[in-house]
Amino acid sequence: MKLFLIILFIILFSGFSFAQFTIDDFRENYCKKDTFIAEIKLINVPDREILPKDFSLNCGENIEISPFLVKGNNYFVYFDLPNLNKECKLKLKLPYATGTRTELVESSLLFNIDDCYGISYKPGVFKLGLEKYNKIYVKNNNANTSSFDIYSGDLSSSKTGLEIPFSETRTFYVYGSKFDKSIYEILIGNYSVFALYNIAEEPANESVNEEIILGSFGFDGLKQASVNIDFDEGYEGTLNVLNTFNFSLHEVVFTVSNSIKDLVELEKDRYSFIDENEKINLNFYINQDGDYKPGSYSGNIMVSTKEGYSDEFNLFIDVNDKEAIEEGSAPIEESSDVGNITEEFITFDETNETEEEQEIIQERMSAMSWIWLALVLFVIIFVVYKLFNKKKKGATLTEYAASLKKK
Repeated sequence: MKLFLIILFIILFSGFSFAQFTIDDFRENYCKKDTFIAEIKLINVPDREILPKDFSLNCGENIEISPFLVKGNNYFVYFDLPNLNKECKLKLKLPYATGTRTELVESSLLFNIDDCYGISYKPGVFKLGLEKYNKIYVKNNNANTSSFDIYSGDLSSSKTGLEIPFSETRTFYVYGSKFDKSIYEILIGNYSVFALYNIAEEPANESVNEEIILGSFGFDGLKQASVNIDFDEGYEGTLNVLNTFNFSLHEVVFTVSNSIKDLVELEKDRYSFIDENEKINLNFYINQDGDYKPGSYSGNIMVSTKEGYSDEFNLFIDVNDKEAIEEGSAPIEESSDVGNITEEFITFDETNETEEEQEIIQERMSAMSWIWLALVLFVIIFVVYKLFNKKKKGATLTEYAASLKKK
């Protein structure tokens, strides 16, 4: 009997550390750089709140991650996977009181990262009701595809699909006005984003309480600009980035999208931090060397922080060829309504001719020169021939007269 009680006591207390919480993920297959999402289901509440530092990732070696935690009925964690093709283990250690001492209880989840690429996105999980519109950033890590369907289910979405060039980021919004579920799933292709709503905390009125937002981070004012320059001109501008939170943000990084990265240069692309209620003034330069190919270009400057906040500023750039209109000539005028017809008043000088037209004119002038030269030579030869012929005829008559005298 004593032996049975001892064994039972050991089983109960040894099993205690293995049944405090579980970790579950939502996908069977993962690609490199994918956004990983897992739910932590608490069987027993730990001694304190779960913190990002409680997580670790081991893929043959310890990999540094910056996980984001969202608390609903349970906890959700999300982060971007490393660019590795390996088996990985996500670990979570939490403190639990066992009698007079505190014990760290560990649970882990094994998964494989396959040799493929998909998308990454932020946020992977967010709470509904904190903001009227929830902005989601999606980055395409796959060079072989650029189209992604969006299915928002019971929520509304600003877009039904995204066209994202390789290595670039695009955004869309998710929103709703009345929520009757605790969790919603949004699909981007076959990737899931989860929206949480705590029905118990629903306000008395059904309107969205926007005053819960205690601050924001991003570009100040309008989030886009159009720039029109000649191919041999440069442009300099300044962007203002504001942090109105009551805490500092770290590792503030600016990136230029691939479509305009050779045309746009940043004075600085990284700041260690931005303090609460601080502004960063970022200078940027377009066509700094003054030799970019004429055309229309579009892209964005994106800013992000270690804490997961980000924003983007869209640029639409027209680089014009050398203008045909010189100073002093009448400007190009546009008619008011009729068919958008434009009338051009241009002075007719060499500057209005393209290089191709000038070459054609030179070829024609060269051909005319040869024709005129041939005509002049012909006339000279004809005149010489006539003169010579006359002299010959004159000599013959004289000789004939002399012969008659001899007779």
